[in-house]
Amino acid sequence: MAASSCAPFAGTIGDAANAVLAAVGYNFRRILAWLRLFVAFINDALFTLVTQAESVQAA
Repeated sequence: MAASSCAPFAGTIGDAANAVLAAVGYNFRRILAWLRLFVAFINDALFTLVTQAESVQAA
């Protein structure tokens, strides 16, 4: 077996692939953080609507 079979993307192509994958990972973390904030906002809005509806029904 050749040594290149262990690292099929060695050299320039490997460096480029590594840069692309690192960027994808970084942006994926940012998207997950944004989604976490968005879900928290929606959850808070729904909770507010439900509690307001319950207080109107109780009155």
